[in-house]
Amino acid sequence: MASSQATECFTTVATTRPGYYERLDSRLFDYDTYALEVQPGLTLRGPGPKEYHPGEYICCLGAAQTYGRFVRKPFPALLRERIGLDVANLGLPGSGPQAFLDRPKLLGFVNQSRLAVVQVLSARSASNRYFASRGFSNGQRRSDGETISAMQAFDEIFEACSSDEIEAIVEETQRDWMDGFRALLDEIAVPTLLLFFGDRPAERTLDFSTRGRLFGSYPQLVTSAMVDTLARESDRFVEVVSNRGMPQVVLGGDGSPAEVRVAGRLVNENRYYPSPEMHEDAAELLVPALEEMLNA
Repeated sequence: MASSQATECFTTVATTRPGYYERLDSRLFDYDTYALEVQPGLTLRGPGPKEYHPGEYICCLGAAQTYGRFVRKPFPALLRERIGLDVANLGLPGSGPQAFLDRPKLLGFVNQSRLAVVQVLSARSASNRYFASRGFSNGQRRSDGETISAMQAFDEIFEACSSDEIEAIVEETQRDWMDGFRALLDEIAVPTLLLFFGDRPAERTLDFSTRGRLFGSYPQLVTSAMVDTLARESDRFVEVVSNRGMPQVVLGGDGSPAEVRVAGRLVNENRYYPSPEMHEDAAELLVPALEEMLNA
């Protein structure tokens, strides 16, 4: 485990740089974004207190599922209400483990907390021989350095490669993700609760017949064996499998259904991000586990 240097408190500051989901959803949702003074270029979902005092808050590291797109109260906000500690929502959209490893000041903030909830992230935000990830779902095609998404990279891989090559590239991606996730757990000095949050359990085996079937539901490219390994290396493991409230009809301020943009398309329903009911289910399972950890 990494060591951490004591500090008086972490101050939060207003941010004029809207986050990705804030830009897309501002007419429907107020994500109440802010930044930490130690990491001013990183937009976080609020609400956050003006100061985080060491040992008096919990950190929730994750991706869009932790951030809570299309949800007014994601599970970190529900935990704050039910546990009585400040909870920092460190959900970074599209992130993999490397996104956190590349931000040592943010990890310094994590290491002054009481404990960290770490979501099982998608392995699509990892690197392989074809695609160099930047820690998020976008990266570079290695052959020419062009910026592409992981989805585009795997579409091209399926077009250009044999089935054996595809399987080998996926194995490389999974190894890179596992190495990064283990490194992240090693860098976190406080107790960790590993959270699996999805609408179905992790797959035992992957379906290589098409790119769509290979990716499947979140977290993409992550198998149950990979989750089991990381669970053994964490202090606690909670699995939240729910599809309650899905598909979610996203409502506007007047209560009527609204169109939202998902994966570049305007849609009438959210079929990907966890619904408000799923966040309630996550909080319901997390609270007793976190209370046990806090009281230990």
